[in-house]
Amino acid sequence: MTLRMSDQRQRDTQRRIGLRFITISHARRASIAGMAIIQCAQISRRVILTPCGSAEYFRVPEINVSKGAVFHIPSSMSYEEAAFAEPTGCCIRGLNKLGVRPGDDFLIVGAGPAGLTHIQLLRALGARLIFATDIVESRRRWAEKFGADETFNGTDEDLRRLVLNATEGRGVDKVIVASGSAKAVQSSLPVVRKGGKVLLFGIPPERSIFSCDVSDLFIREITLIPSYSTTENEMKTALEMIAAGKIQLAKMITHRFGLAEIVEAFRVAEDARSSLKVLVQT
Repeated sequence: MTLRMSDQRQRDTQRRIGLRFITISHARRASIAGMAIIQCAQISRRVILTPCGSAEYFRVPEINVSKGAVFHIPSSMSYEEAAFAEPTGCCIRGLNKLGVRPGDDFLIVGAGPAGLTHIQLLRALGARLIFATDIVESRRRWAEKFGADETFNGTDEDLRRLVLNATEGRGVDKVIVASGSAKAVQSSLPVVRKGGKVLLFGIPPERSIFSCDVSDLFIREITLIPSYSTTENEMKTALEMIAAGKIQLAKMITHRFGLAEIVEAFRVAEDARSSLKVLVQT
């Protein structure tokens, strides 16, 4: 959820933005902007915001400031655009670990905000074919608007055949699982080519389990790569790409609410069929 102060108060805080603290940027398909967004995973394992992340003002731990986890928002960037910096940084970190070469073919599993962000980043980085799957039709349409070459229903039993047909029988070079569903991980394995890689990006619930043919992973030399959170390095890149217009993410905002309407905002964000990105402003 994105919290925005008034313009005057934002100017008083010198247009600073930090790294992410609250995980609802993944779980609720939203993120936070304001005086600072705090990244806990790479700077400190325990971060306490006072009074909380859903306040107009909050105090941040000194270590997050001293370690470089606070950034100036470029003067040309809107607060709505800046709200995407942290989740975009998470995507960039995952792609750096995965490796993106011009001409690679990709499949994005899950066409929510994270999946759409990956699509735009891949386009900017020179990917050849980009496919996307989702179980929600409206999200497949969003994926096409954001640059996917073709989309598939994630529940289609012929998904492997469809992907193989679209890649001349090879399979995709790399899969990005932008969903926390164990079934999504499982569905990604048959469609990646021999020697391919699968990025585990979506956050799964604790004790999530999926089954696979380990012999098949071994014989086909499939690499599984998990990626969690971001660092100040990817945040810097994210802000630069957004400021330069290389990616345009604010157009995925489907709903805007005031802070007093935050309960309704959470309710709307839960409905994946009617909402995509939900913004809360003060």
